[in-house]
Amino acid sequence: MFKRLLVAVLLLLTAFGAVPVANAVTVTASHPHATLVLADCLHARYKPHTLIVACGDGNTVVKDFNYRTWTRDAATGTATLWFNKCDPDCARGKWGHVRMVFRLDHPVRVGKHLRFSRLVTAYPHRTGSERRQVYQLATRRL
Repeated sequence: MFKRLLVAVLLLLTAFGAVPVANAVTVTASHPHATLVLADCLHARYKPHTLIVACGDGNTVVKDFNYRTWTRDAATGTATLWFNKCDPDCARGKWGHVRMVFRLDHPVRVGKHLRFSRLVTAYPHRTGSERRQVYQLATRRL
């Protein structure tokens, strides 16, 4: 029941533009053994243009990827992290964004494929504990 509700909410948010559709390159004959990432909480993708980080509420999304590397063990590059500021609350919150450097890593086997299970972000313009964040990514379809 919860999974169906989550999928319905994500589809509604996508339809109204609150959560962008994960436009991505799918695994092709030239990349049949590539490590994938669960881009939209439903579909595993190779080098997605959009990645929903917070599958539970859709309040954290990565967009505008510029990949530097993509191997079976890790992917690196730059992107923009979009986040709901949740002010006055998450339903009415405004979105903020920040450019970042990222690393996708810690691949885990799901069926026949590997999927990245961790996103590490770094913000060169910040200092201290705000300079780096680590997100655990969903690896199985929700």
